[in-house]
Amino acid sequence: MLESLRNFLTGPRLFIVIAACTLPFVFLGSTSLLNQTSTSLGSVNGETVTESDFQVASNITIQRFKTLYGEDFDFSMLDEDIQLSQIKNELIVQKSLLSQARSLGLINKTTRELAKKTDNDQSGISNRWWV
Repeated sequence: MLESLRNFLTGPRLFIVIAACTLPFVFLGSTSLLNQTSTSLGSVNGETVTESDFQVASNITIQRFKTLYGEDFDFSMLDEDIQLSQIKNELIVQKSLLSQARSLGLINKTTRELAKKTDNDQSGISNRWWV
């Protein structure tokens, strides 16, 4: 039986079977790769909070504590409730500023295009958290 399967899957038939198996992964998997940051954790002042926003706020909070208490400070030694409350406070500040900037008209299509262009030009350094 294995011999007949091996004989069947030779030449062009093999490529057709491989293509039929990989095409669903390519088309269904590509959308999930493009929308990695679209997972919403909630909203603040009408602005959605994504996982990347949470990570940026976490990094800023850790850096702020290291600035205040020295580079040897270990943020993970704090109680989880304190860690989360500090990160939430940072998210609230960021999203409140973003909401106010939108209401004042400081963020428009031109600034978004400029931010995307500079984001692509900096080869991996992301500035999306402020846009």
